Amino acid sequence: MVRSMLPLVVLAAASSGAPEVQDDLLQVMTFNIRWPAPTDGPNQWRFRREAMAEYLVAADPQLAALQEVAGVQLAYLAADGRPHRWAPPANVLMRSARDVAWVRTETVALPGGDYPRAAVLVAFEWRGRRGTFVAAHLNGGPEGLAQVERLLARLVGWPRPWIVAGDFNAFTQPEDRCPVLDRYRVVLCNRAADRLRAAGFVDAWAAVHGEAPGSTGTGFEPPEDRWWPPFDARIDWIMATPEAVPVAVEIDDPLTPADRPLSDHRPVRAWFRLPGPAPTARSPGT
Repeated sequence: MVRSMLPLVVLAAASSGAPEVQDDLLQVMTFNIRWPAPTDGPNQWRFRREAMAEYLVAADPQLAALQEVAGVQLAYLAADGRPHRWAPPANVLMRSARDVAWVRTETVALPGGDYPRAAVLVAFEWRGRRGTFVAAHLNGGPEGLAQVERLLARLVGWPRPWIVAGDFNAFTQPEDRCPVLDRYRVVLCNRAADRLRAAGFVDAWAAVHGEAPGSTGTGFEPPEDRWWPPFDARIDWIMATPEAVPVAVEIDDPLTPADRPLSDHRPVRAWFRLPGPAPTARSPGT
């Protein structure tokens, strides 16, 4: 499918910016693209789809984790011919650039919740380097923590480094510093990130930006009308084991030509420097 190049506005909040030299860096992305809800008014999929496709091509990540990708959206986005694996009914989509070889893939159903949750695992090879990329969509609350436990158990034996990207529906702060103190605390402060850190994972955003505020929600409001929280409010994360070193991380704010956000989430991109030889896989920490 040939599409016209639409003018996109891409803003990065508290971003280090894309690195100038990317030849030896693996770029990964997570992006919840929002399902095609008929009640979305001016934000319906038919108004977003062309700009969404153009953004994904322009961003050009080697590996991408997309969430809420319904069948009609998959059919449109898959027209560019890039390798992908889709996990219905959870609607998690793994995409990769053509220079990424897939050695092994698996879909993992994650327990809990009234909406199906899943993760897609891909053991990959890229420019002589190996690793495992995980595209995930999890619940908040206690169910999300249980889903992380299931995911860690399934990762044993897969080649490292492990890079996990997705919509976790929870904040990354340690439980004792989680900023939400109202009725949403049990959802957003579920210790899922604590569990990943205990297993040796590093939050790429925090590694590059420290405790700088970050937000991945848009509410479909344009940037000038949006509430920007004064704290780290990311629910879309990229985490990796220490063999993958984050060099740059940015949260994009792509807009349609009508100045509407592409989704109610914002995409996160991270650039990693991977080791040459593949380390031996190890069990996650306790």
